[in-house]
Amino acid sequence: MVGHNRDETVFFFNQQHNTEAFNLSEAALKDRLASEFAGNADAVYDAYHKSRPDASPSDLYIAISTARMIGIGAMTIADRKYAQHGAPAYTYIFKHENPALIPGTQRKMGAPHAMEIAYKFNNVSASTGRPESVKAAHNMSEMWSTFARTGRPAARGQPGWPSYTAEKRSTMEIDAECTVVDDPYPLERNLWERLDP
Repeated sequence: MVGHNRDETVFFFNQQHNTEAFNLSEAALKDRLASEFAGNADAVYDAYHKSRPDASPSDLYIAISTARMIGIGAMTIADRKYAQHGAPAYTYIFKHENPALIPGTQRKMGAPHAMEIAYKFNNVSASTGRPESVKAAHNMSEMWSTFARTGRPAARGQPGWPSYTAEKRSTMEIDAECTVVDDPYPLERNLWERLDP
């Protein structure tokens, strides 16, 4: 099983007290991309803007930086595992949101790095957690424990989790109600396949 949280880099920006990253204008986003991607900045912006037309500049930057830090690596691992034609691989995106506001901003935490750990161990209390968080924790922990027992992740009441193939790229989006998506964000994937991150 390999995957990532939808908003990984929120954790790191928050730890750095980098509130600017959560309040970017379009011009500021383009300046950051020019600094980080040089001649590929326009291609990165265009791919993500087309893929997520309703996203704010900060949302785009979080998606781009999350892919660059962790998402691309997860995809590479899945592709290489599939190419071995051995044991199946299962890919996921943890997208259950923490609705708390990031200090000093009006942006929600979303699904940042390390948030999923309590969910994997079903350690979200019904007395302190929202009902949908308790359900997401049950789903994720059951998927992990079923995988440990059987080699195939599953949770009652949730869709079957197909193994990853290079043709379909089936990915489980983990939440209170889980969804299987084939090849999520293909415009973004095609971009990263052309670039050296």
